[in-house]
Amino acid sequence: MLGALIAALSKVVEGAPGNIMAIVGGAVAAIAGLIVASLDYKKLEIGREAQDAHTLADQSLAIVEEREQALEAAGALDLKRRERLLAIEQMVESIEAGLIQSADAKATAESLLRRAISAIRKAVDYQAPDFFTVSIFQRMKCENGEEMMCRIAAQWTDPEKAAAGGRNWGLGQGYTGVAWNNAKVNPAGDVIEADTTMEHCRTQYPVEHADPTREALYRSVASIPILVGGTNEVWGVVTATSDRSGVFKRDDSKITVQNVDMIRDIAHISALLAGLAVAEKSGQTVTSTKAGWFSRNK
Repeated sequence: MLGALIAALSKVVEGAPGNIMAIVGGAVAAIAGLIVASLDYKKLEIGREAQDAHTLADQSLAIVEEREQALEAAGALDLKRRERLLAIEQMVESIEAGLIQSADAKATAESLLRRAISAIRKAVDYQAPDFFTVSIFQRMKCENGEEMMCRIAAQWTDPEKAAAGGRNWGLGQGYTGVAWNNAKVNPAGDVIEADTTMEHCRTQYPVEHADPTREALYRSVASIPILVGGTNEVWGVVTATSDRSGVFKRDDSKITVQNVDMIRDIAHISALLAGLAVAEKSGQTVTSTKAGWFSRNK
């Protein structure tokens, strides 16, 4: 059809068939080029639209996944909060029971941890493979007159290692001793370490005759002082550890902040126990209140 059109134009314009052929050929080439360019542009446009649609789909999936993760995290946090409240209730009840039975601080502290340890572990993101410990120390004088932080109660996930007992700590020694020393100057002088393999930990928390195998079990640490009285006297320290890094750390994560807060709760409840012991020594009587806490009377 195109050839017939060219031949007709050649007859109409006599003497110039070659020119006509050249003009029409050029026109056809130009039109064909425009058509191809148009098709290529359309192909690119469709490709961009497809890419945009793919990107939008990816973004939508990411938003859905992020929302699901947020909901999952919120659910986990709610569970941890419930366990934390349960642990607090169980610890307070243990102190009330110790008061009724006239139990000493050591026996009451042991009962407190033994009764609440299941909820405590769930509240601090404990996982089955973890080696987890929580200990209550009381400041006492040794036979040589030196004051030490002596372990009066402990719960460890490994019964064999728990049976072997743990160390007592002098002022400024280990995580417990450093928390004690810090609190003498600053009531908020707790020790929180996400990863004790960091270089600064070797010098900041000195340990005499350290056992590397055992020290490796204490990868993440929270040591919170137990303070009593208006002067914030250091009665003891609560120390919790995990062989998994990041369990206890200072950050903006609600999960890990609550892990540390659970250990603070143990210290606060232990301060109540300490207050009872101090009141008993000073000749005060202590009565339980309806709220489950305590009031002291001369």
